[in-house]
Amino acid sequence: MADAELCQRVRCGALSQTDIGEQALYECSRDGYVGVLGCSHPECQPYLDELRAAGVCPDPEAGRVAELLPLHPPEVPDEGERPRPPVRFNLPVMEPRWGEGRGLWCQAMAWVDIHPCLAVGLVMAGWWVLRGRGR
Repeated sequence: MADAELCQRVRCGALSQTDIGEQALYECSRDGYVGVLGCSHPECQPYLDELRAAGVCPDPEAGRVAELLPLHPPEVPDEGERPRPPVRFNLPVMEPRWGEGRGLWCQAMAWVDIHPCLAVGLVMAGWWVLRGRGR
């Protein structure tokens, strides 16, 4: 039988779902304990020490990024300085053009992929021509 405290501990992450079993999970969800609550949620404050010990919630001393990495003011260019081009880390990837780096079969299948209706029409026309020649 799952009680409210057990369901709340699972919801906050102090207990693993695999540790309590399927029946208890069913009972918790039936009683309305669904979803996940974060470490800063008021209902998870009684379990905060357990969550930090398990590594679920970060230690507040480790999250002092502003002190470790101070922000520098943005650089303002001089009046006569030309603007620099933007730095791009993810350059666009170009597909090889028709006939470059692919075999004939890959090119034909790429054309079929791009123009499926025309491909079906060509197959039907070929079937009609071959069917007519056989008579």
